[in-house]
Amino acid sequence: MKLILERWQKFLNEAAINDAQRLSIFDFDETLASAKGYIDVLDRDTGEVIKRITTQEEYDELKVMNKYDFDFSALDQVTDPQEIESIMGILRDRIGQSDTQVFVLTARAGVVEDDIHRYLATLDPPVDTSSMYVKGLAGGNKGEYVLEILKEFPNIKQVEFYDDSVENIKTMLAAQRVATNIDFKIYHVKDGKIKLIK
Repeated sequence: MKLILERWQKFLNEAAINDAQRLSIFDFDETLASAKGYIDVLDRDTGEVIKRITTQEEYDELKVMNKYDFDFSALDQVTDPQEIESIMGILRDRIGQSDTQVFVLTARAGVVEDDIHRYLATLDPPVDTSSMYVKGLAGGNKGEYVLEILKEFPNIKQVEFYDDSVENIKTMLAAQRVATNIDFKIYHVKDGKIKLIK
């Protein structure tokens, strides 16, 4: 029965995205909410933990060095999330627009997708997540993921993207260079404030 319900939900969501002309994509951590968590930085040769980091800036800085491995398992649960009201207000607005498909696209693993749905439903007022996608990319490339969506749904004319990670923003700028027929609006989020990048 659960599988039938999941297939039906997938069908309904794909029908909705077929009607959408805009994708509104929100990162979760430090964009929609602040939550407790950390990433262990591993020595690539020994596998030993050499450092524990808690901010996106630290992760971005170490990732580009291409010298370390990372253990994200401490982020497999959403712990003590606190709503970032300014960005959540934009998400609430977009959910109500019939030409818009909303995504929450997180660098966390897919195991947190249900946690994020549940968290959004606990807010006051609750966020209705029945028509939106929540996708955990497990550190994957967000720009490449969006390009795949654009290939599958050619009706999309605009993408707006909200993220606190400079590296994720770079992947979206790369996607913009590929999908030149799409109007991209890319926003850097810092401390609940947004800055238009492109």
